[in-house]
Amino acid sequence: MTVELMKAIYTRLTGDSNSFASAVGNRIYAIQAPASTAFPLAIYSMESVDTQRFFDGRVQQRGTVVVAIFIKAEAGADSIVDTEKLLFDRMDEVNVSVDNHDRGFIRGVTRGTPSIEGELLQVESVFEIVATSST
Repeated sequence: MTVELMKAIYTRLTGDSNSFASAVGNRIYAIQAPASTAFPLAIYSMESVDTQRFFDGRVQQRGTVVVAIFIKAEAGADSIVDTEKLLFDRMDEVNVSVDNHDRGFIRGVTRGTPSIEGELLQVESVFEIVATSST
């Protein structure tokens, strides 16, 4: 079931020719980017998933998702801040389709603070995805 949540996150990050995907050159990867990938890019990962089963047959899954953005430091701090805002606008308080679930919802939990790692600027934002099924 975690795969279904990951697919929903990927679809939200990449779908509909959105401005966030364009800002990172459509380089959005789960867990790890290929070694020679150009920058900027985004990497997302599922930190934890909790499953609750209710007596009426419903199942609810809550997952914590971290999305990290990497941009060359020469682009400047404004660039990563602007890209993170596009991410947050794209992912906060939105309904999503999750396979084998009746409904899904993503909301922002925390917005990251840019940091510098060698030649790269990095920022991580945390989101929660909630998916519910009636069977």
